[in-house]
Amino acid sequence: MDLSLFPRIQLGHFPTPLEPMANLTALLGGPRLWIKRDDCTGLSSGGNKTRKLEYLMAEAIAVRADVVITQGATQSNHARQTAAAAAKVGMKCHILLEDRTGSTDPDYTDNGNVLLNRLHGATVERRAGGTNMQQEMEQIAARMKSDGLRPYVIPGGGSNPVGALGYVGAAMELVSQAAARGLKVDHLVHATGSAGTQAGLVAGLQAVGSDIRLLGINHGLRPGLPHRRTPAHAGPHSPRGRRGQLRLRWPGLWHAHAGHAGGGRDAGAHGRPAAGPGVFRKR
Repeated sequence: MDLSLFPRIQLGHFPTPLEPMANLTALLGGPRLWIKRDDCTGLSSGGNKTRKLEYLMAEAIAVRADVVITQGATQSNHARQTAAAAAKVGMKCHILLEDRTGSTDPDYTDNGNVLLNRLHGATVERRAGGTNMQQEMEQIAARMKSDGLRPYVIPGGGSNPVGALGYVGAAMELVSQAAARGLKVDHLVHATGSAGTQAGLVAGLQAVGSDIRLLGINHGLRPGLPHRRTPAHAGPHSPRGRRGQLRLRWPGLWHAHAGHAGGGRDAGAHGRPAAGPGVFRKR
């Protein structure tokens, strides 16, 4: 698969490091653990959404958008990275934040990523928990169009076929790094929510013929939801019908890579620390 056929701009620092977790490996008595440091992508303190935004913002530029709209929970890392990406390319950014905790603590509602959103120049609106956020974004986009603006809507988590291309590239990058070290990776474990990261990883591993098994740990959505969503992002799709279409035979893809979304640990709400003992236990 030639990702150069898809429009992309440079926002992050790649490749990100692949590092051994020697102390945790020793504590657990095995297996041998490594970590792919996608916290080091470099855009406004980093995070995995930077990979997606390189493709999403490229498409926004290609369609001559002058404002991007996205949504997330109050302390959304995706929203913060989108605001930073928009600032970097000189585009306006409007963010909808969904209250998923009910917290009124100003250190939560107006600090952290919310403060960074505003420092990056984004405008922010709030919505109650349970709001149909995609519908809200579309309504705002319609209003902006009537005002003469050219909005580009980015779904929560940047998770659509275009955004998933970022993690097609990440899978290829990981396989290349592992091969250069003589490292045999058996399993790849990651957090999954809106499922765009997982979809891209599934597609990327398939594209390079890797036998790495993939496990996404659900971090708060209803059990099974990411499992149903993943095919929509990584299956037979053609991002905006462009040249270099990403065409995959889905049944073989799914079984080859066991792109499973597990139940994980639900802390009750996005951004709320979980109480209780650690979740890692030696078996």
